[in-house]
Amino acid sequence: MAQVREAEEMARSQNAISTWIAVTIDARRQCRDVRFGRIDELPNKRVIPMSLKARRDRRRIIVENKFDPRIKPEWSNVRH
Repeated sequence: MAQVREAEEMARSQNAISTWIAVTIDARRQCRDVRFGRIDELPNKRVIPMSLKARRDRRRIIVENKFDPRIKPEWSNVRH
């Protein structure tokens, strides 16, 4: 939590807004999502909610389901 406070103080001192960014990879489908948001909007500053509902509700989407052939299906840690 100290790191979040430090980041917020640095942002304030520069008249900036502290933000987060999250990249999720679906290796099996070779797709990626990129989302970002403001730290002050997070209900819990220790985690970025990534449930389906949370991703739809509050997240600003930069990229969604973007196919990327550089992503290899064998990278997946999901076992079927």
